Amino acid sequence: MNDATIQALAAEAPGIHGHQQVVRLAVNTIAAARGLPEPWPIDLPGDAAQRVVALLAGLGELSQWGAAELGALREQLLASEDRSASGAWYTPPEIAGPLTRAALSEITDLHLDDDPSDVLNVSVLDPACGGGVFLIAAARLLASAYAGVLYRTQAPAPLTVRAVMADVLKACVYGIDTDPVAVDIAKSVCWLETSGFVPIDWLDSNIVVGDALAGDTPPALAGRLSAAGPLAIVGNPPYRDKAKGAAPWIEARRPGPRDERAPDELWRPSLDEFRLPGQGRIEYVLCNLYVYFWRWALWRAFETRLGAAAVAFLTPSAWLKSPAFAGMRAAMRAAADRGFIVDLTPEGKAPAVQTRIFPGVTLPLCAAVFARRRGPCPQTPALVRVATVTGSREEKFQQIEQLLGAGSCRASPRPAEPARHGR
Repeated sequence: MNDATIQALAAEAPGIHGHQQVVRLAVNTIAAARGLPEPWPIDLPGDAAQRVVALLAGLGELSQWGAAELGALREQLLASEDRSASGAWYTPPEIAGPLTRAALSEITDLHLDDDPSDVLNVSVLDPACGGGVFLIAAARLLASAYAGVLYRTQAPAPLTVRAVMADVLKACVYGIDTDPVAVDIAKSVCWLETSGFVPIDWLDSNIVVGDALAGDTPPALAGRLSAAGPLAIVGNPPYRDKAKGAAPWIEARRPGPRDERAPDELWRPSLDEFRLPGQGRIEYVLCNLYVYFWRWALWRAFETRLGAAAVAFLTPSAWLKSPAFAGMRAAMRAAADRGFIVDLTPEGKAPAVQTRIFPGVTLPLCAAVFARRRGPCPQTPALVRVATVTGSREEKFQQIEQLLGAGSCRASPRPAEPARHGR
């Protein structure tokens, strides 16, 4: 995006409220270009709104924009130092799609003669949803599966998939983020995915402003968490080191045998489960936002439920080998029954820009999926497979698709039972 145009937009509408209005005007412009009603009310003076619309027109053909482009707009509007401080980097669809597919394929086993409600019982949650790239990936996969089961076909027509999209989004897709502008984007891209057949506030209980690390949950999801339906937690959670104090609910230590226990002690995650005896001098590295999100996700997916669940995150890769993360690795293997990790930055720290998943991120990254089909069995650690991608960013995307995109949550014919022969 043109830097001068972005700077002009930020000057016309500064701050969170201003950025929110810019994003809403962009969504309204996209909707108008597609012949849809403009969904968002705008809280800018008329002349300022007109100037913003004129500036947006200089960013290209907005009718083709989706989650990636709106997320990039938000990313550019954020001052680069603020973005780095919050760890907010909007995920390319080329990795969000395969990672989401990998998570769903681990917990769904759909056949064409299944009940369509089996698909609608799947819940997908992004606890730091940003612009909704993972939510859209999940919705498209599940809508295709739902249409397939509903009409008994392995290849439902695109219009058929689009027709069931609103039902799937309402039933299956949930997001939470501390950034109200990001939440607006996520709601908007979901609304656009339905071709504007629903009001913009129709997902207000599914995609909400809040803090997962403080125990916040989308209201529409709360009742489903204790149900037997599969749960996938996906995303690219923010990462920031020296984050002590950012998640008191999770950072709080477990009480000793003689200590008084808080009322919610048995109903919260603690970073203590990532600690090992004798590592006190090096466990400071656990004070990172992405580590907190991993601890929260394992608790939410595997420790509070017995049903099938998967966690699929894109995060820094320091936890793969460092001795300081040995407790974290052990907890992950105890919680799940299988895992798959893709090392996205074998080049190490600060690799050549053309090899980076995010051009502005110098940290080594990895994508990981941990899943469990049935109840816990901590005595049998998960079998974990590891793969590596190399080359340029585009070459890595191709390899990621091959590695993570091999699975499918698409409905398939049920295998025939073997013939039984009498004596």
